Order: sequence, then structure tokens, then C-alpha cells
Amino acid sequence: TNYWLIYQVIAGTLLVIFLLATRTYFISRYNRRLTDKNTQLEALRRQLEQTNTELEFLSTHDPLTKLYNRHYFNRQFVHEHRSETASESSICLVMLDIDFFKEINDTLGHAVGDNILMELSTVLQHCVRESDVVARWGGEEFVILCHQTSITLVNSLCQRIAAAIKDYRFSGDVRLTCSFGIAKLASNEPMQSCFERADKALYQAKALGRNQICIDESNA
Repeated sequence: TNYWLIYQVIAGTLLVIFLLATRTYFISRYNRRLTDKNTQLEALRRQLEQTNTELEFLSTHDPLTKLYNRHYFNRQFVHEHRSETASESSICLVMLDIDFFKEINDTLGHAVGDNILMELSTVLQHCVRESDVVARWGGEEFVILCHQTSITLVNSLCQRIAAAIKDYRFSGDVRLTCSFGIAKLASNEPMQSCFERADKALYQAKALGRNQICIDESNA
């Protein structure tokens, strides 16, 4: 028997097994690292998507009330509005302002004032239709855009909002009232012009003693 040849065969076999085992080990290690990297990349991708979603929300919503903000309203309905849209549907605008809000902040503090703004936002969202758009215009002022409606229906909406505000228990036990200005978008009228008429009606409501609903009749 040629033992030397047997030893060589055994040694060669062991070497091949060692090399294969080493190769398998490094491949397995590489695959684990690759899997870990893919997991990290997937987590970063989800985090990036979440961050982008949050940034998009912050750019279009008021951080306090979570309603749409002035930037969104201007971009969506004022600056990018096309006159032909007015002929396709009846659109009305409501400008809403909290009466004597500065006195609430001065006497009860801004924390109570912020709570009242959030509570009023909830009331507004409960009163409007799903198709209506509610935005915080700034400070204590809000705007509501109503599609497929009329001055009569929007006036009824404002009355429901006023009644809901009267029945709501606001922070600090404040008896809140609001003033309303309403305007209807005329055919081929720029949205900015309708907004200015609604704003003028709002100031008329405040001049009449507040807690009023005034309608701009020029295009009613």
C-alpha cells in the first residue's frame, strides 16, 4: 500500500474542504453584512419618507390647529385659480374672526388662547362638509371655501357654526363669539377679488357690533 499517496489524497481533500469552508464562511459573513446594510437602507428610506411627509404637512398646515394654512390656501385657490373654474361650480368664501380675542390673550394668557384656537378649529371641522376647505388665515382669523353651494346655504352654515360656538365650553370658561363675512365667487372673477369682498363683509360685521353674519351682495 502506498501510504504516501493516501496521505497526499487525504491532505488534498482536507485542503479542499478547508478552502470550501473558508469560502462559505466569508460568503455567509458578506451576506449577513449585506443584509444588515439593506435593512439599514430600508430603515433610512422609511425615515426619509416619513420626514418628507411631515415636511409636506408642515408646509401646508398650521402647526397649532392642524388646519390648512395661508400658504396652502393662497397656492391652491388664489394664485393658481383659473377663471374657468368659477363657471364650473358655485363657490362661496367665508371669512371668520374671533371677537375680542386680544382681550382673551391679555386676561387669560396665550396658553388659553391657543387652546381656544384649537377648540374652535374642531368646531369648524365638525360643522363644514367634507368637500369644504377650512384654513387658518392668521391669528384669530379663519377662511372657509365651499364648493357647489349658494349664499343661502353658506349663510345657514355660518348660523350653525355660530350656534355650535355658543354651545361649546371653551377653555377658561370663555363665552366665545365670532364675526362672519360671506362672498360668492362670480363667473370669471379672480379668487383674490372674491376674497377681498368676503374680508370687507367681515369688517362690516365687526363694525356692526361683532357676533354678526354679513354678506357681500355685489355678486350674490
